[in-house]
Amino acid sequence: MTRKLFILLFGFLLAVYIFFCPCVNVGLYQCLAIHPTKEFMDFFNPYQMEDYTGTHRFFEVQDDSGRKVTLHGIYFNARNSRGTVLFSKGNAFCLKRILGARQLIVLLDLGYDLFIYDYEGFGASLGTADYRKLGNDGVAAYDFLKQTLKKDKIFLYGISMGTGVSCYIAERRPVLGLILDSPFISPIYTLKSWAPFLSIYPDFLFPAPHYDNEKYLTGKHAPTLIFTMGLDNT
Repeated sequence: MTRKLFILLFGFLLAVYIFFCPCVNVGLYQCLAIHPTKEFMDFFNPYQMEDYTGTHRFFEVQDDSGRKVTLHGIYFNARNSRGTVLFSKGNAFCLKRILGARQLIVLLDLGYDLFIYDYEGFGASLGTADYRKLGNDGVAAYDFLKQTLKKDKIFLYGISMGTGVSCYIAERRPVLGLILDSPFISPIYTLKSWAPFLSIYPDFLFPAPHYDNEKYLTGKHAPTLIFTMGLDNT
């Protein structure tokens, strides 16, 4: 009886472990990792942000299966441009909610063009939001700047989840500099601090890519500036 009870208990615990495993229950992991918002924008008129006028831009991203999805962004021209900043936002809301943020105005005032975009499934971008696609979306935005708009002096600015996306881009494309605003060590580290039960899972059981900022910054990397709050320990 005791042996049978032990087997039943072991089987139950194993089933629970497998059910909550991030690489198995990807839906649960997605709910914790990203919070997409869809919002309509007026594509027929330029977007005004203080003294700067932004034009709507559309570009395609292609996944490993060859499927193409159209993403949306807004490009702002600075006066006497010194380069272009590719801005990758966080894991929630859409670009319409953060337009007008002080750091965007400062970048333009300093003479840097600005391209801010929505990930797949966010804002006016088509497709389905997926944590695993964020980095690929960022690389597609970079390639759009480089190949379509013919921009050479490209810098990256990432905020929150966008810091992981920016490091992902910088690993795969040449950039002149990188600004990380409120970065994390890695999403896995952050999620384990938010939901301690996830600590029972080794990192390799989490869906890739891992957007590991620490790994990128401890290796060869572009010149990097980091902003963070004093009590931010993630």
